[in-house]
Amino acid sequence: MQDWNIKLALESVQGVSQVASVGGFVKQYQVNIDPNRLAAYNIPIMKVAEAVRASNKDVEGRVVEFSGAEYMVREGVT
Repeated sequence: MQDWNIKLALESVQGVSQVASVGGFVKQYQVNIDPNRLAAYNIPIMKVAEAVRASNKDVEGRVVEFSGAEYMVREGVT
């Protein structure tokens, strides 16, 4: 809640440049893989591991407000 709601709301306030989260629980992601579905789509397990690794890179980003909605924009990951 802190990183996805409160932090983004505070960063969208004019004059606030950054909000640093301190403390809290360690973030954890669990990926449940169905080997039969991977085989059906001919996707090797290493491709899944690479996709998870790439999505967890620490990249620059900020919140952009447009038409009353806030959008998180991240730098492209290659």
